[in-house]
Amino acid sequence: MPDTRFKALLAIPNFSAARDVGAVLNGKGHTFDITPVQSLETAQSRCQSESFDVVLLSLSVLDNKFAGLEEIAATLPNASILVLASRGEQADALQAIRHGADDCLMVDDYPSQGICQTIFNVMHRKQLLRQIRTAGYEDVATGLYNLDGFKTMAQRAFDGCRQPRSKVYIVTFRVQGTEQHTLAGFAEALRATCRKSELMPAPSISRVDVQEFAVLASADSLGEVHQLLRRCEETFRKFKVKGAEEVPWSVEFGMAAYDPEYPATPAVVLERARQNWQAIVPSQTDLVKVSA
Repeated sequence: MPDTRFKALLAIPNFSAARDVGAVLNGKGHTFDITPVQSLETAQSRCQSESFDVVLLSLSVLDNKFAGLEEIAATLPNASILVLASRGEQADALQAIRHGADDCLMVDDYPSQGICQTIFNVMHRKQLLRQIRTAGYEDVATGLYNLDGFKTMAQRAFDGCRQPRSKVYIVTFRVQGTEQHTLAGFAEALRATCRKSELMPAPSISRVDVQEFAVLASADSLGEVHQLLRRCEETFRKFKVKGAEEVPWSVEFGMAAYDPEYPATPAVVLERARQNWQAIVPSQTDLVKVSA
């Protein structure tokens, strides 16, 4: 990011911990104007009366009060919201993401420069998402991004993939045997599964064709992506859309990786993912209820 000052709200109950985080944020230049608070209630009050570019919330401040996090996210829709957690609090951090946080920082794992870079990445991503919304890149039926939105998000992910060991995977899912109006429910099932994944920042799901969805997954190994596929299989087997009629349905997936050593466009990688469809779930004996 350019040499710009940003307003940051820092909610940590421990004064010394807040001082240490503040020192990290401004370690190489006064980038952030920091407003420190020690409680969720005070953070909510400040967000009602002031505008912030970044909100950093300790999990100890939240204390499982995720409704307060949702309120902050609604009050400051353009702010980048991150939760600060330790490695042992990973599950709670992912829960916070499902309630409105844009990302989480495992503060005991990051070097100081890594913390700042992550915050800047989240701010960049938030700005990009605003641009996508204003450009009409949303799929009305599902609330996900459409093909153009997917290409924009994918190109951003590709541009940020600099290390050969790290790759960006495109995983596509094609729904067969369902009628059009079931796709919104399937999209929500896919969205719920991906919220549980550490591989990607939300939102990273798009509807790229009538019955096809694509997910962007950043990973250091293929095994991590296979974990995501296992979660998807578990979710899809339970997927039901309430209604009176039952019909067979199935889901296929395809996958391809973007490797920074061999650059390609999002359209090319997406087409590679489509070349070898494989059934993921379910068998023909599994049924989905289709709403009227």
